[in-house]
Amino acid sequence: MTRAEEGSVLLETLVALACVSLVLGAVFALIGHAAARRAAVTDRRAALLVARSELDAAGVTIPLRGDAITGQTAGLTWQVSSVPAPGESAVANSAGPLSMVTVTVRAGRGGPLLARLSSLRFVDGGP
Repeated sequence: MTRAEEGSVLLETLVALACVSLVLGAVFALIGHAAARRAAVTDRRAALLVARSELDAAGVTIPLRGDAITGQTAGLTWQVSSVPAPGESAVANSAGPLSMVTVTVRAGRGGPLLARLSSLRFVDGGP
């Protein structure tokens, strides 16, 4: 093997190592991104469970007085708020006034919004 061939083999080996390192870097970045997405989906799923639970409790164990009530469950901060349903003042109803109940769930205090659910509920103490 001549000296020129030895240099060519060394250069080919360095180029091959560079290509392998680029591929490995891309694979590791992809795995890291997938893990982050999985964690985000898990957080949203937990937030949705909390939101459903608090929405079910609205009007039963959480009074609907037209103000916002906040709390924490499993590191998530939730808020239940209620306002009169649109057009409710014009409708007389023997079951009580209709209220729009909204539950929002955030990651910790002031964190990003993870879930928001809304529903209509009858409020006790109607006409």
